[in-house]
Amino acid sequence: MDQHSIDSWQRQPQTIDMASTDPLDTSAVAELAGVTAETIRQYLWLGKIPEPDGYLGRSPYWRRRTIERWLAKREADPDGRRRPRKKATEK
Repeated sequence: MDQHSIDSWQRQPQTIDMASTDPLDTSAVAELAGVTAETIRQYLWLGKIPEPDGYLGRSPYWRRRTIERWLAKREADPDGRRRPRKKATEK
């Protein structure tokens, strides 16, 4: 690589969307999902939430994009059921 290429590359601003890369802990995921942190821990235990993107010590964390995808899927099928929900008047 010549010096001109190196200089022009170094001048390129590096933009990173920190909101999408910051790790979300259990409490942050719970807030986004509208549930408690305990519910998120139960979801993790039951396999109802994606596997964490990593761990900080013993605490799981997820990337925002992972949780956004899960929430979108959850909104489309909130109970994870394939059958339609019964109305309150149906038995």
